[in-house]
Amino acid sequence: MNVQADELESSPRTPIAFYPPRPGAIQQAPGVARQMSALARAVHNAVSPQYNISTEAANGPINTQAVVDGASSRRVATGRTIHGVFNPLDAVLAETFESRHSQGTAQEDPTIRRMEGLAYKALAMIYLADMKWRLLPRAPPVTDPLANPENGFLDPSDLTIEEAFVLYLRALSLLHRAMVDASRHWASLHPDDMSDGGSGTQSTGASLKTSVTVSAAFNGAVQWVRSKFNECLERAEMLKQLANGHELDNVGQVLVVQVLYEQALAISKVAAQRELRWIDPLDCDRAYQLAIWMLSAILESDSDSPYVSRQTELRTKAGTDLEVGPHNRTIVEQFIVSIVKRRKALRRRLMQQQPVDV
Repeated sequence: MNVQADELESSPRTPIAFYPPRPGAIQQAPGVARQMSALARAVHNAVSPQYNISTEAANGPINTQAVVDGASSRRVATGRTIHGVFNPLDAVLAETFESRHSQGTAQEDPTIRRMEGLAYKALAMIYLADMKWRLLPRAPPVTDPLANPENGFLDPSDLTIEEAFVLYLRALSLLHRAMVDASRHWASLHPDDMSDGGSGTQSTGASLKTSVTVSAAFNGAVQWVRSKFNECLERAEMLKQLANGHELDNVGQVLVVQVLYEQALAISKVAAQRELRWIDPLDCDRAYQLAIWMLSAILESDSDSPYVSRQTELRTKAGTDLEVGPHNRTIVEQFIVSIVKRRKALRRRLMQQQPVDV
């Protein structure tokens, strides 16, 4: 792994490789992170100046309007609208990927779209896993209303350390796949370099560095995925501290599908109850988004990921439970549709700033 990573550092045009699943796959993550760093540096250096526009030009304003809540009147921020994305689940993620409309190219758009879907699904898992990570002594204070247990959307006691650890692994696998997509697009820009097996001679590399450019949107997507991968890896390792040095023996018993489904059901119910009473409707909107991406992550297969241990697949269901059968897939898809409809109705009221009478 280290040898392959060193080769990529010297020739960053080589695509990130798929590694065969094997026991202890988490140990591969630092090597993959090094590959991501090499690719991220190469992409960053290839950004064309013509796509570098200001953040202010790419993003919409933050608006605030008065909302009547019962007998009192208060002001509620409608949230930043980024290229038509109202009240995004994660403003940084939305700003990063939606910038393709103003800072991207048609050639890159399909890749960025695939990376975006994987990023949101990974983010949904990270949201849940972070509940346990925040119990660490050095964890920063909660600033996201959805992540604050006092608001009732998410409760750390609903998740075990083992479940949080596995969710981080699943998130790592999806972020890895997103970077694989980026790597394949990057490699497609260097067909001559790939003809020699990806060896990347110095002369070829020098000519390509001056002739190949990418957009700021593609670079932003790559940097976001790389940063989130490193952050997720670090937090997964830190969870071991929360386990008081003991091995996470029950990791193999974790059923990710069950965890995601139950949490999506719980958070959507809380959002619906608060919406009917018109309590923090913007948080309800984001809670619906989070539930949708949790359920979407269930439908995302990661059987080709290096983070699915073949030993774990044979020993338990942990490595295979994301392979949802047709009947269960239909149930999950119908659940997604129902939440999407509820969110659309809420968004209409939010745009009109008219509370619901209960």
